[in-house]
Amino acid sequence: MALLPHVVSNKLTSLDWIILKWSLCCRAVTLLVQIVLNVLVVDYDSSACCLSSQSRWAEHLLGGVNRWDSVYFLRIASGGYDYEQYAAFFPLWPAVIRLMSSTVLSPLSLVLSDDVCLLLSAMLAGTVFFSAAAVLLRRLTFQVTHDQRLSVCAALLFCLNPAMVFFNAAYTTSMFAFVSFAAMLLWQEGHVWKSTAMMMVACGVRSNGMLCAGFMMYGLLQSVLEWILQHGRCGRDIRRVAIKGLFSSMQVAFIGLALLAVQYRVSTIFCDGSAFHWTTVNKTINHSATRQISSAHLPWCNSLLRLSYGHIQSEYWNIGFLRYFEVKQIPNFALAGPVILMTLMFAMLFAKRMWPQFRQFRFFNSGSGLWSSDVLPYAVHWIAFVALCVLNIHIQVLTRLVASASPAFYWFAAELFLRHSDRPLADCSTSTGTSRAQPLEFKRKPMRPGNSDTSVTTRWISNSVLLYFLGYAYVGLALHTNFYPWT
Repeated sequence: MALLPHVVSNKLTSLDWIILKWSLCCRAVTLLVQIVLNVLVVDYDSSACCLSSQSRWAEHLLGGVNRWDSVYFLRIASGGYDYEQYAAFFPLWPAVIRLMSSTVLSPLSLVLSDDVCLLLSAMLAGTVFFSAAAVLLRRLTFQVTHDQRLSVCAALLFCLNPAMVFFNAAYTTSMFAFVSFAAMLLWQEGHVWKSTAMMMVACGVRSNGMLCAGFMMYGLLQSVLEWILQHGRCGRDIRRVAIKGLFSSMQVAFIGLALLAVQYRVSTIFCDGSAFHWTTVNKTINHSATRQISSAHLPWCNSLLRLSYGHIQSEYWNIGFLRYFEVKQIPNFALAGPVILMTLMFAMLFAKRMWPQFRQFRFFNSGSGLWSSDVLPYAVHWIAFVALCVLNIHIQVLTRLVASASPAFYWFAAELFLRHSDRPLADCSTSTGTSRAQPLEFKRKPMRPGNSDTSVTTRWISNSVLLYFLGYAYVGLALHTNFYPWT
């Protein structure tokens, strides 16, 4: 943790404690709901028990956490990359699970099976990352917007986000949110090299960690624009911009190398070994067959860089540019509709609010709150990320990807909730990030005479935000826990 002296510290503010307690309560409630649903509801595939036969009690109590992609991560943590399709899942999260199981929870190995210890390790690590991510999101929000009320509301909404079931499962979601928010907070505070290190870690968790490199390029663009707006009259400034450009290029290169390092590790397993297991799917008779093949049969092993990720995603999951644009996928697009709609709304409102400043070349230190130039890199990150996902991936996973990577998603949701509600949060001091917050109260804003239609509309917007967050969170718990398809 020496890498994060400005991010993770022992000195938590009163607001941090509120967020921490709230996140743990939400985590406990969702786990309890998962246990109840897993016991009472029959799984869609009743043969899909993912724990050993000696751990049936754990399957009944905790099996709801071990569903879908969780199975892959836990099997990688247990036995490594035994199958080619496992290479689509990056190694850092399974390594954390294995480390937690062999250290913190090692005494439990005397009485519990290895798969149960790994599952408990994933749950414990996920809880730590989730709660830390909530605190970091509050700090990051205040650093960017200087709005304490918005920061608290965004963090509270994060704890009830639409992808809650994936934060509660043995997915990378919680860890990636923590690493991403930590990297962004470090970047916002000016610790660019520490931020680069965290972005490199993010690339070891998920491939879209590479998109964080855009923040480094934004810093370079900011320096160039500042120099241009000063008419380039100072030779010292151009040297500063050149040095900044060199450092930014190095930082982006390091982040890219981290992603390549993951691919290199995969290639050493599958391309340099003599043989390995490969699962093939026969679509005609609809069953899987497992066999051993030589690495010479893998086309990506014969390529120059031996990059496996794109090939595996295309071969096993049919992921590629516009491949999901089919009539039969309309329900999945509808499932991702709310997050796409929120992205479009935010993009239009942000452009409308900021255009007067940008038209006057006021790209820096303009605006306030969510509608400020400081939000611009986060807005671009969110919008570009959604556009990339809509065009290339399985659209139904968009919600959880955005929920774990884009802080601006929560800022906009909090803005809608606070600006169009009865002001559920009392005013907090906004002078410093460590100031003592006023008690949180629930007060109803008096309705203005003759403005009933507006009040009804604004309350509808606020209620829609809560309905979307809570509805997706608990419907997801009901479906995902019992092996039904969910976003």
